[in-house]
Amino acid sequence: MSNSMTVRALMAAAALTVGLTACSSNGNTEDKVSTTTAAEQSTSAGSDSSASSEPSTTTSDDDDATAEAEARAEAANITIDDLPDGWTATPADASEDDSVFDTCGDLDLDEITVAKVRSDNFDFEASDGTSLSLSSTSGVLTSEENATSMVRLLDTDEFASCVTDAFIERVTGATVTGEFTPVGSSATPKLGDQVTALQGDLTITAAGDVVPAKLMVVAIRTDDLVTTVAASAFGAEPDGELLKDLLTLVAERQAS
Repeated sequence: MSNSMTVRALMAAAALTVGLTACSSNGNTEDKVSTTTAAEQSTSAGSDSSASSEPSTTTSDDDDATAEAEARAEAANITIDDLPDGWTATPADASEDDSVFDTCGDLDLDEITVAKVRSDNFDFEASDGTSLSLSSTSGVLTSEENATSMVRLLDTDEFASCVTDAFIERVTGATVTGEFTPVGSSATPKLGDQVTALQGDLTITAAGDVVPAKLMVVAIRTDDLVTTVAASAFGAEPDGELLKDLLTLVAERQAS
């Protein structure tokens, strides 16, 4: 495996740590919440037929709530305009929509996510073959309590260990060493209502190539809105100042 192929494999594995849930992303509102339509309100024999003839506003109300939640989520995400010159944007692929939260932790985010929107994938390729990547996913959950529980997961050793195993499983045809660990509240920025983070310091070895990888996954919560930002550096040092600026921007957008 060449160095560039190794980097691509790492980037595919890094995508696992981004999403909130396996429901629709990229602005698609389907399957995000269940709605009740008039057709679904069947009546049994002998019931009051006048009840079935009354128009139902449930679908309209649910659609409005989902659209509003989706708009909030989309507004919080990182965009290409937030990044310096030299970065490129690629639409997130549907195959990247699986989530580490489907494997790790005890929350059923499919059940407690109202809407989720994922950003594009952003990449910076240096002339020496090293690269940086960024992406974000924002989701509105059904309650602030559920959002708090979701963000808190990143601050546990058990979750970090599970993420490590899931990451390594994603990289095929290579050997991966290292682990993810919780950053800890004392080392995370004070943004929004709650911030937690995982950091990964890993090395991938394949076909004689050795590529160091540094990854950071940060979850920021304001009320019931959660944004996870994933930043990866392959063969290079992370751009800490850029990440700090982006996290601050996300928190500001969540609060607006």
